[in-house]
Amino acid sequence: MQLMENKIFTEIPEDVTEDWLHGAIIGGMCGYDNESLAESYFLSADQLIKKVLQASEPAREYLYPILFLYRHGLELYLKAITKPEKLNHSIGSLFELFCTYVLKEHNQKVPAWVTKPISQFAEFDPESDLFRYQNTKNPKRSERLANEGEFWVDLPLLMEQMANLDVVFRKVLAAQKYDINNSRTVFKRLGKSQA
Repeated sequence: MQLMENKIFTEIPEDVTEDWLHGAIIGGMCGYDNESLAESYFLSADQLIKKVLQASEPAREYLYPILFLYRHGLELYLKAITKPEKLNHSIGSLFELFCTYVLKEHNQKVPAWVTKPISQFAEFDPESDLFRYQNTKNPKRSERLANEGEFWVDLPLLMEQMANLDVVFRKVLAAQKYDINNSRTVFKRLGKSQA
């Protein structure tokens, strides 16, 4: 009976301190903006990949959640940077706004190593439903995975590509926040993967 009375969302315990790591505060002054949410989604995907690789577990059981976490993180970063007038889940349209913003504010075209992974997510899951549901709003997207053969996702490479994008987005957001033009360093890569 006690389990039925326990709530997921409860009042904050009076004796909670910063060393309580078995839970977290949500809401109020502990709210999240798109940037911090994006960082959280990327971090969560990274941790799942590390778990799979360290435990030598089959990646299949974790793949869709990992892809969803990164895809949603991308969407949130793009929304944080572009601040679109109309909210939607279209990574393609958000990425177009991002490219326009970077050209205008940093006088740079977005390089292929940034464009490729985002474009692939936009192509495979343009409306943020493919990695969440068996059936998508547009059945042709679900059918593509069934009809066009199999696709391999290299998790260490995916994590490296997302880490590079994470750095780019953080640099662009910092430039926005502090009103600086860091055009020479926005697209400097961390890892060694090639475009």
